[in-house]
Amino acid sequence: MCVGAFCNFCTEATGFSRVFPGITPHLATLSGLFCLPILRDYLLSGGGCSVSKSSLGHILSQRGMGNAVVIVVGGAAESMAGAPGVHSVLLKNRKGFVRLALTH
Repeated sequence: MCVGAFCNFCTEATGFSRVFPGITPHLATLSGLFCLPILRDYLLSGGGCSVSKSSLGHILSQRGMGNAVVIVVGGAAESMAGAPGVHSVLLKNRKGFVRLALTH
């Protein structure tokens, strides 16, 4: 899991709630991380969730407005496309989260 995203959105280390009042961030990451018992509890206590369609849909539809989902990008495809000095994100076949956000 991305430590920078966790520190910024799941803790008050950077004052997220002061800068964005009324918005509750949820860090969505790889579903496999929730299989480890202690790590699962730690992630859930910080507002983390699985990046599955059902989890994201549940968070975006609960308690009206004010819920934000932060998706941790990356994976095997991005790691193989990496090169020194080049920053790229592969989104060609990964647009489901945009459709999900537009429906909520």
